[in-house]
Amino acid sequence: LKGNIVLVALKAWNGKYVSVVEDSVGLRLIADKDKVGERETFHMEYHDENVLIFKAFNKFFVSADYSKGNFLFADKMEPREWEQFVVEDRGNHQVALKSSNGKYVCADKNIGFFIIADKDIANDWEKFSIVKISDLPSDL
Repeated sequence: LKGNIVLVALKAWNGKYVSVVEDSVGLRLIADKDKVGERETFHMEYHDENVLIFKAFNKFFVSADYSKGNFLFADKMEPREWEQFVVEDRGNHQVALKSSNGKYVCADKNIGFFIIADKDIANDWEKFSIVKISDLPSDL
């Protein structure tokens, strides 16, 4: 599967799609959209058997930015360590994503459903569905 790229949307535990929004902090990810549009689609690449990399609509890679409170941003030019997420099957077509800091990615209700990588255990708020939209050529 390495190098295989798929166009996907991510659906959080709250039933909302993950989107890239621009606010005063930057291009952050948030789970608050009812429908999939351009900002809710990601190129998902299998970097390794269970390691995923996501590229947002703006052609930047999704990163768990530890210098900005562990929030997820779509603002990195190249996929390095912070842009890699270990995927864990949680059953019922749901996964948990673990960032390179060893913390789980979460759509946190307490902070307006912004996506953050700061949880030690993958409970309900840390579950996502990866909705495949289409296959993509591997040269994107």
